[in-house]
Amino acid sequence: MNENRKKIIIFLLTISICGMVFCLMNDKGNREWMKKQINSGILFATHQVYENNYPMYSYAFQEKKNIPFYIDMINASIPITNYMTKMEQESYKAKVDKEQEKVVNDVEKLQSNQLQSNKDENMSEASTLGESNSDTSIQEETTSDTNITQESSVNNLISENKTTEESKSLVEESKENEQLKEVALIPVGTSIVSNIQQLDGLGGVHLEQLKDFEYLKKNLYVVDGKTSVTKNQLNPSVLLSKDLTIKGDNTKPQILIYHTHSQEAYKDSVSGNIEDTIIGVGNYLTSILTEQYGYHVIHHTGVYDMTDGKIDRNPAYEKALPNIEQILKDNPSIEIVIDLHRDGVDENVHLVTEVNGKQTAKLMFFNGMCRDANGEIAGMENPYREDNLAFSLQMALTTKAYYPDLLRVIYLNKNRYNQHIASRCALVEVGAQTNTVEEAMNAMPLLADILHKVIGKS
Repeated sequence: MNENRKKIIIFLLTISICGMVFCLMNDKGNREWMKKQINSGILFATHQVYENNYPMYSYAFQEKKNIPFYIDMINASIPITNYMTKMEQESYKAKVDKEQEKVVNDVEKLQSNQLQSNKDENMSEASTLGESNSDTSIQEETTSDTNITQESSVNNLISENKTTEESKSLVEESKENEQLKEVALIPVGTSIVSNIQQLDGLGGVHLEQLKDFEYLKKNLYVVDGKTSVTKNQLNPSVLLSKDLTIKGDNTKPQILIYHTHSQEAYKDSVSGNIEDTIIGVGNYLTSILTEQYGYHVIHHTGVYDMTDGKIDRNPAYEKALPNIEQILKDNPSIEIVIDLHRDGVDENVHLVTEVNGKQTAKLMFFNGMCRDANGEIAGMENPYREDNLAFSLQMALTTKAYYPDLLRVIYLNKNRYNQHIASRCALVEVGAQTNTVEEAMNAMPLLADILHKVIGKS
């Protein structure tokens, strides 16, 4: 938008606001009429700004959503189409449709290019499969941990990440091909562990399809825009061939459950009642794993997200780390570490499904990648990243097989989240602040069953 146009729009906005003030002060009889005219002027100016700078914003008008705070200044929320004639609305809709069609065509073109690129890669992999099955390892660097932002909405990120990933995919693939030797999809001498192999065909799980990297990402993962993942890191034949079963017996501690964010609660939690928080949910999971499945579980209920009596989640991971490391040092028999959380989402999102006739909070598994969009983060280390990814993938597939609608996604973020402390660390989100305590509790017998199916001895 040129400078003259900006000046005109600013002038229109100023005149409209001044006119409204004058009207409200001097002419009570014409207030409503003037208010509508002023709204129209502000809406017109606002629309001109957005139409010229952010073409996709026209969806807001097409869907008849309201313009942001400009209208709130005068306590009204009137879509711009209210001020258009029928002919103007039709013309406007045609313009929006044309714009939308262009976006769709661009996305389809990207997808077509990606498919062709995948075909070329598959042909290359097939020709080299018999020659070499050796893996190349990605050099990993050390870490300084940062906190998880619980109050972000994963549901909004899903749509944002799809567009971001499509636009970056060709460039990233090119870089990977130059820097890395791709691992074979089915390395010689490896096989999918039996407890995962038996999931094939259950609940829409088809192991053969998981060989397709794009299929795997699309159907099981959300990759945060601030991180990245390669085919080597999400190689299903490697991740599903890992035996994650517990080796020791229950005469010594086997599982540690703790809560970096112990104060997370649900929409009907009673203030001051610890049983209504994520700690109470952890208590229930502990009792099921102990009494029903016979595991030896330590449930650590330390508080790390409070500072001076107020909730402060920023330093929680840093504060929790020394104590969790000490527990593992004192109990070297522990093989499984679970950091149990409750997610934070938009207030209109309800993460619930029905299982066995009960309303049940959905589950999400969470992995820290120690990578940003450009690759490994200097100063960040997780020697167990591959094992952690195997753990979340095997649990996700088990969830999908036995309780198809219970799983949300596996969410990948750039930070570490203390998952470098053990080879089988899982960060599990049980519903969100919009769920009830009962819905969260109803998920625990299912989570225990899923965990047992992955780590239990056959």
